[in-house]
Amino acid sequence: MASATALRLAPAGLGFAAGGLLVVLGGLASPLAAAAALAGLLLAGTIVAYPYWGFLLTAAVVPLERIGRFTNDSSLTTVSLMRVVGMLSLGALLLHVLVGRRKVVVTLPGILYAAYFVVGVMTLAHTSDVEFGVRAASAILGNLLFFLLVVNMVRDGAQARAAVICWLLTTASIAAFTVYQWHNPAAVITEDPFNSTGERTSDERFSTVLSDVSEYQVLDETPRALGTTSHPAVYAINLILALPFFAYLYRTTHGLVWRAVIALAAAGCCYNVVLANTRAALLTMGLVLGLIVAMRLIRVTAAGLAIALAAGGAAVPLVPAAVWDRVLNVSNYTLERSDTLRARLTYWNEGLSMLSENWLLGIGIGNQTELPRRLSDRMYMPPNSTVHNEYLQSLLETGLLGFPLLAAFIVVLYRWSLRGERLFERSRATDDALLMRAARVALLAVLLYALQVDVLHFPLKGWWLAMGIMVALYERGRSAEPAPAPVPR
Repeated sequence: MASATALRLAPAGLGFAAGGLLVVLGGLASPLAAAAALAGLLLAGTIVAYPYWGFLLTAAVVPLERIGRFTNDSSLTTVSLMRVVGMLSLGALLLHVLVGRRKVVVTLPGILYAAYFVVGVMTLAHTSDVEFGVRAASAILGNLLFFLLVVNMVRDGAQARAAVICWLLTTASIAAFTVYQWHNPAAVITEDPFNSTGERTSDERFSTVLSDVSEYQVLDETPRALGTTSHPAVYAINLILALPFFAYLYRTTHGLVWRAVIALAAAGCCYNVVLANTRAALLTMGLVLGLIVAMRLIRVTAAGLAIALAAGGAAVPLVPAAVWDRVLNVSNYTLERSDTLRARLTYWNEGLSMLSENWLLGIGIGNQTELPRRLSDRMYMPPNSTVHNEYLQSLLETGLLGFPLLAAFIVVLYRWSLRGERLFERSRATDDALLMRAARVALLAVLLYALQVDVLHFPLKGWWLAMGIMVALYERGRSAEPAPAPVPR
């Protein structure tokens, strides 16, 4: 009783404590700033009282990224709406845990990733790139805290489904806005080929298309969709990760109208992947769509297949010429026609050379200056760059001390998704089994994409949301599963 009373009084206490300060600040600030401060306090009080609402809001703002940032991408410490709401939700959860004497759910994947974080922090002692190392360590810590929030917040399939819907609603809205801006020349940013860090300023927050000249030797300026992220490759994989969950919603929704809406939103995301104009993304999307069909996330019928083929054929004339020039032109997949392919081979070769010199402890977490330093006398290099391969990059950063922890984390996630799906199939919880299957497709999508870029270094909060949901459902399902009957003697 005392615990429940304390929780109910917490928002009131917060309001009384901040009331006097709000009056003083309101007299000094503009009416708009005062109103924003009041709204922020009300939101904070609501999240403290109802942490699950804060979690749903966090899931909804996950795709905002650059739009939700209050600082430039190049800032050492990034402050964003997602981080603010996420930390409020985590703080509220911990308050409820403390007052309600609940236990914090700690899982094996979380322990493995936390150990990887500790090793990464240790490598900062010998890194040649402290700034990006601190930023990378901060990003890993953010991933870990968000994962902890999701695992402790999701208690059943209904809550997981609500979080997925919030995430996909925002994702689909951004995709629609990006398609609109694709046809608006004022929204295009020009990329500098010799300083292509992918970073943007807060003034460029609402621009979702860039004009890329990274392959200026064989192509003119090429428009590429980047949505609300900092790079088309990041935007594309975020959209691809959403596709298996659109399939999950389509499969578990029975209304014809809602199914049509879900299919249209998924088609819009696929079109945005094409507009991202990234070769690896297009290949990955094709493989993911194949996995969705092969793993029976959706049922393929003759009528459905005919509709899909007809829609695809009708969309071909709508594909911009720039996409044909860069992505759909088969000759651009050769070394002679692709600067990026040639650069990757050079990066990988130099990365292996660096690994041979730093095989135990690596060159430091998030190190993005060592590769340009070694290659700047042989080729044009941006001021910061990685080897563009997650497996090699992570091994290079933390050596044989840290990389096995990250690999074990991935393996456990995959095994738990399989076990969770079988567990829910045995208990006939079909929707939850399909959700576990969708999470496994998202996991495989990241592993495929990792072959050509350091994808786990991206802000993939949608992926972390999916993995956290999968782990939470598996933990709850495993604890609720009845123990096997004893074998008679």
